Amino acid sequence: LESGDDDTAVEADINVEKVSNLSDDFIMGMDISSVMSEFASGVTYQDFEGNEIKDITAFCQFLKECGVTHIRVRVWNDPYDSDRNGYGGGNNDIDTAVKIAKGCQAADLKMLVDFHCSDFWTDPSKQQAPKVWQNYTVDEKATALKTFLSDSLTEINKTGVEIAMVQIGNETNNAFIGATNVADMCKLFSAGTEAVRTFNKGNNTNIKTVIHVTNPESSYMTTWAE
Repeated sequence: LESGDDDTAVEADINVEKVSNLSDDFIMGMDISSVMSEFASGVTYQDFEGNEIKDITAFCQFLKECGVTHIRVRVWNDPYDSDRNGYGGGNNDIDTAVKIAKGCQAADLKMLVDFHCSDFWTDPSKQQAPKVWQNYTVDEKATALKTFLSDSLTEINKTGVEIAMVQIGNETNNAFIGATNVADMCKLFSAGTEAVRTFNKGNNTNIKTVIHVTNPESSYMTTWAE
């Protein structure tokens, strides 16, 4: 609360203490990956006064007013079947990410782009390669990954949005793009981070890279840090 603001805290079974004196660069983020699909299906959002939020720009501006600083958006390679029917979950290809990026740019929100590097959801039990990479060797996957990340970042960057972070994979505890051997996974992670560093040099950006794992109570984080 700012000095003089009313205290609107609500007592509940679980209460979170306010953290005072947060730094100016503290991240307040949320994932809105499915929002374009929701708008297309007729979902409506309203602000606190009941006014309808009709498009992605207004939606992002509302989030900005609520204190959000960063938006996370998942990106799949080709989330469609041979008849161009979407697999669901928002059908988050790069074109969808660009639409969301335009809203973020208009609202001065930063982006974290979550590249699953697959055609659909990845998690610790599912780390399948995209359809067109299925029969690639690890080296071929590394090359394809660099191209995919570079091309995708180029399209998002054209919107003028600030890309703060890029995830090289999603929930990659013990596999990535079909690779389960640690050396192969590291080769792919390194290819992905190299693509981002090269993009930074060529575009005067400062995008950070993220290796994303689940279960912080386990050893995954320290394993990959080592």
